[in-house]
Amino acid sequence: MQLHFSLEELKLLAEALEEQISRAPGTGAASDLLDHVIERNLVFGCDELEDLSAILQETVRRAREEMKQAADPAVQAMEGLTGAPHTESGREVRMKTRLLALEELCDKVTEACAMA
Repeated sequence: MQLHFSLEELKLLAEALEEQISRAPGTGAASDLLDHVIERNLVFGCDELEDLSAILQETVRRAREEMKQAADPAVQAMEGLTGAPHTESGREVRMKTRLLALEELCDKVTEACAMA
């Protein structure tokens, strides 16, 4: 199966890999995968797809957790973001948009991994 990424997906993929590297600096897999993405050498082996899928799943989990925290009224009060509970700030909209894009990217990579 061929796996194709749009430019936006490549940027998101690079961000997710950079986040993983910053959380766990000794992670060689994330560094190697980031090198692939930067060089646009997007031929991944089965093991690399599995690593990529795991990293994206963790990134999605963290993004969901950030969304929960951002929606917490106590957190909003500390950040001075109080307002009507049904309105969304620009930050929340960006977080939702990023989460949806991450989920789609994760699904795409997971599907490719299953077909490899």
